[in-house]
Amino acid sequence: MWKQLDQNLKIRLLGEGLFNLCYWMYFPFIALYFTATLGTSLAGGLLMLPPFISLLGNLASGSLADSYGRRPIMLLGAVMQTLMFALFACSFSPWVDYVAFIGAGLGGALYRAPSLAMVADLVDEQDRRGVFALFATTNNIGSVIGPALVPFSFSTIGNLCYLQLLVSCLFIRLAFSFSLKKANLFIHIHLARMSLKKLRSSI
Repeated sequence: MWKQLDQNLKIRLLGEGLFNLCYWMYFPFIALYFTATLGTSLAGGLLMLPPFISLLGNLASGSLADSYGRRPIMLLGAVMQTLMFALFACSFSPWVDYVAFIGAGLGGALYRAPSLAMVADLVDEQDRRGVFALFATTNNIGSVIGPALVPFSFSTIGNLCYLQLLVSCLFIRLAFSFSLKKANLFIHIHLARMSLKKLRSSI
């Protein structure tokens, strides 16, 4: 499976795997952090907002990708996450952390839909299930190992964790800058092959 993957998907798999590993080092504990700094009632109310913002981002990302292209929207989502985790690292207030938390979630939502469409473009229909399963497995591994690494890595969930997340986002941003320049060519070739197959089957 790995040898058959397009180069762009290999880079994505490594970058997203690293990002998810670091992401899950802090995400399970973010509610505890806001509860300790803002209070139980206020933190509970504030944490109801990010899922709705992510939902709006998921709804908007598909239409934005159709209008402006998948690569720009994926880069926008990766850059947003990079900037938000940089804000986490430099934060001086829990309210700044909250804004960064919402922004990172929105960036991830913008990234998600075009990234799935990219897999559909670059992978043949009979292989898509296996590729999607490979990405899902990588994400699930990160969600399991990430929280388990925290006690062995950090005494507290602080700036060092956020800096690791920043490095992961920068990796994804740079990887796409160098590798996705050829993605449009691969997509056009793939679509041309599919059209040729349909034409041959109709003759």
